[in-house]
Amino acid sequence: MQLGARYKRWKYWLGFANISASSKAPLRIKSQSNSNNSQAVLNRELSLYFFTLSPEYIFFYRSYLELSVPLEFGIGYSSLKTVNDQGLVFNEKNGVFVPLESGLNILIKPTRWFGIIARGGYRKTINVSGFEADYDGWYYNYGLAIFLGNIYRDLKKKK
Repeated sequence: MQLGARYKRWKYWLGFANISASSKAPLRIKSQSNSNNSQAVLNRELSLYFFTLSPEYIFFYRSYLELSVPLEFGIGYSSLKTVNDQGLVFNEKNGVFVPLESGLNILIKPTRWFGIIARGGYRKTINVSGFEADYDGWYYNYGLAIFLGNIYRDLKKKK
């Protein structure tokens, strides 16, 4: 989710992101139980939430299409839990997460009020405190853009 403003060829916005539910598929680990030499199945669950601040330069602009390059600075929370099938937590590590991201945005604007946005790029983790984790890598996302400024101006004209 993002909320921002545009000034000439620049956009400035604040955003919020979290790991998607499909990415929370647990990693199954078999570990030896000390009491009866049987094996217990453990799951690793990752949660990641962060806020971002971003300037974004629009290098191609038409009434129906924009191409831009964002540079995002973020701060957030990460958690890694190890739990058994009954939900008992064996280990939990939490930490501060500080990502830096850049990529390419494609905004298709079929109407003045709504658009479709697709974004892809690379994330570099500046800091993860509390435990060792590697969140570096390629990312992508997509969604719906709502142009509140255009909606407000159009409704104001009608009054």
